[in-house]
Amino acid sequence: MSFNKQQLGVKIYLIAVISAALVFLFFHNPLGFFSPALVFFLILHLVLENLDVYLPHAKASVSVGFATNLAIILLFGPGPA
Repeated sequence: MSFNKQQLGVKIYLIAVISAALVFLFFHNPLGFFSPALVFFLILHLVLENLDVYLPHAKASVSVGFATNLAIILLFGPGPA
């Protein structure tokens, strides 16, 4: 089920948990590899993972989140990914 089809309470809960995790990582930085570029790519990955590209001749769709996933692995290594 996509994020758009979830109930309002579920959406609020997910946004609160993700925001709390980002704030915690911003102030705590436990592993020392937290950077603004990594935050940008993680947010981009979360947005693009929910974006589907529908194929023209089939009733199927492809997620474009793999491209950002690969970019994160190539730029920052497998640890942060």
